[in-house]
Amino acid sequence: KIYLLFDTSTSMNGEKFKKLYMAKAVAIEYLRRVSREKPQIYFRTFHSEIGELAKASTRDEIHDLIEYVSQIKTGGGRITYIGDAVVKAIEDSKSDPELEQAEILVMTDGFGPIPKDLKDQLGDIKLHVLLIPDLDIEKILQLYPTRRAWEEGGPDGTRPMPAFWKYYSHKPPPMILDGDDLSKEG
Repeated sequence: KIYLLFDTSTSMNGEKFKKLYMAKAVAIEYLRRVSREKPQIYFRTFHSEIGELAKASTRDEIHDLIEYVSQIKTGGGRITYIGDAVVKAIEDSKSDPELEQAEILVMTDGFGPIPKDLKDQLGDIKLHVLLIPDLDIEKILQLYPTRRAWEEGGPDGTRPMPAFWKYYSHKPPPMILDGDDLSKEG
């Protein structure tokens, strides 16, 4: 049982690298492979709003879901409510016996606000995040030409962001995410 949350925020368009296409390819290949195993798939899109729940367990339903995923477009809001989407999946899982023991898989390109007590809300539910970054290799190599440069935080030790990421925050991401850092500003 997998509850797939699929990011359709505008940032999934990317700059040179179209993250939406990569996310679609991964989701479609995953669905194609599990269609042979009689899975139970639950699917929602999210951006600044959370999409409708789709369920698929038969080959035909999974084929329809693959068709739906192939047609997904981006759009919606300036903030990606990843936390709200995960909380909705948790609520669905706890209120619907069919969803019991479903693992949550989030496909996204970045961070968004999450509740401080998300870990407590999850309880025994497993949460997996597949991060689809802006894979502009030239930018990444300029910032971090070697692994050591990454470990040291790049040119000025602050782990700077490529210009596109500054759409979300003018502060670089923290060197380490610890405790409450995930729910603080930025």
